[in-house]
Amino acid sequence: VAAPSATRAADALGALRGADAGRAAVVVEGAAVGTVVCGPLPDGARWALDLVTCPDELRGAVVSALGGTVVVDSIADATRVVDERSELRAVTLHGDVVRHAVMSGGSAGRQSALEVQSAIDAASTDLSRTRREVEELTAALAGATEDLVARREVTEEALAALHESDAQLGAVYEHLARLGQVARLARDEMHRLVAQCAKAEVARDETRVSLEELEERLRMAEATSDSAEVSSVSTEERDRAADAVAQARAVEMEARLARRTAEERAAGVRGKADGLRRAAARRP
Repeated sequence: VAAPSATRAADALGALRGADAGRAAVVVEGAAVGTVVCGPLPDGARWALDLVTCPDELRGAVVSALGGTVVVDSIADATRVVDERSELRAVTLHGDVVRHAVMSGGSAGRQSALEVQSAIDAASTDLSRTRREVEELTAALAGATEDLVARREVTEEALAALHESDAQLGAVYEHLARLGQVARLARDEMHRLVAQCAKAEVARDETRVSLEELEERLRMAEATSDSAEVSSVSTEERDRAADAVAQARAVEMEARLARRTAEERAAGVRGKADGLRRAAARRP
C-alpha cells in the first residue's frame, strides 16, 4: 500500500489498529533515495532492486525497503550468502528471510484485512459479471423458447396440412376408382350396343332381301291374271304378298329405329366416358 506522505501512512496504520483489521506495510511516496548497498555477490544471488521496477516517486521507498536484500533459490543459499556478507539480507523464492543471526519463514500466515477485502472485491466483481452473464443467458433462453414455440406451431400446422392432404389424396383415389368403374360399365354398355346395332343391320339386310323377293312375286302375280280362277288366286296371293311386304317394311323400320337408338346410346356412352376421362385427368 502506498501513501502520499508519512502522516497519511501513520493515519492508515492507526485506522487498522483501531479497527483491529490486521497489519499492513505502507510505503511513503517522494522519499529521498538513500545509500544503495552494492558490490559483488556470491554465485546464485541477485540484487532484489535489479528484479523490480517502480515509479520515480516510489524509488526512495523501494530502495529503503529492498536495499541490501538479495534473492536466492533456497535457504541453504541464503545462509551461505549471509555467512559471507553479514550486512546483507537474503530472501528465498519461498519467502524465507535470513539475516545475521536471525531467520524467519515457514508457511503463509493468516490473511490480513486488506487481503480479505481485496478477495471480497474480486469476488464481488466476479459475481456482478456472473449476474450479467446469467441475465444475458436468461434473455437468450427466453428468445430460444419463443422461437421453439413458433417452430412447434409451424410444425403442427405442417402436420395438419399433411394429414389433410392425405385425406384429400385418399378421396381422390376413391373418386378415381369410382370413375374407373363407371368407365368400365360405360365401355361394356357401348360394346353391347354396338353388337345390338350389328344384329339390327343384319336383320335389316335379311328383311330387305325378303322384301325384294315378295315385291318380285307380287309383280309376277299381277302380270299373270288371265282367267277368273287365276285372277281369284292371284288376288289372294297378292293380298298375302302385300301383308308380307308391309310386315317386312315394318321390320325394316324397326331395325332402322333400333340401329339409330343403338348409335345414339353408343355416342352418349362414348361422350360420358370421354367426360369421365377428362375429369379424372383434371383431378390434382
